[in-house]
Amino acid sequence: MMPFVIPFAIPFKKLKKRTFIAMPLSGLRLSLLFLAFPLLLALSSCEEHVVYKKHEFLGEFNVKWFPKDAKVYEIDLEQDLQGGTIFLEIRHGAGISYETVPIRATYQGAEGDKNIDFDFRFRSTEGKLVGEGMGDTFDTRQAFWENANLSKGKHKITIQTVTEAEFLAPISEIGIVVEKKKP
Repeated sequence: MMPFVIPFAIPFKKLKKRTFIAMPLSGLRLSLLFLAFPLLLALSSCEEHVVYKKHEFLGEFNVKWFPKDAKVYEIDLEQDLQGGTIFLEIRHGAGISYETVPIRATYQGAEGDKNIDFDFRFRSTEGKLVGEGMGDTFDTRQAFWENANLSKGKHKITIQTVTEAEFLAPISEIGIVVEKKKP
């Protein structure tokens, strides 16, 4: 039986051209190949339900998000959205002191105008950050409109904080994700 080989180029300083060498895949390398493929497949399937995703970068940490600084997202759906979910995603520093922050999402589109007021949760009641992160950077995601039915075409969602605080910090990125209903 002939071993499975992958051709690859190794540049040699003494040679003017690249030389191709067939190297047998054995043992560890073959195991890594078979482990990497399902991992890549799993990571790529995470986005299969996303129909819109956009994030606005505010800057490096210690950036302030002021209540008057509304973020506007223009969404152009290529097909109707039935029973979808719309998420707010915020990238923030681990030093954020708020447990929850009041947010207003304003929708404008074919379905009419709609205000959605909700509390965005950064910390649990025990004070632990609820987002995922490493080091000082955390990504927190929260659904604010479930079972959304939107027709094909243009829609606009405006996100702003309605906190009584002068500003929120440290916030570095604010984004919207629209997902279709998972079967």
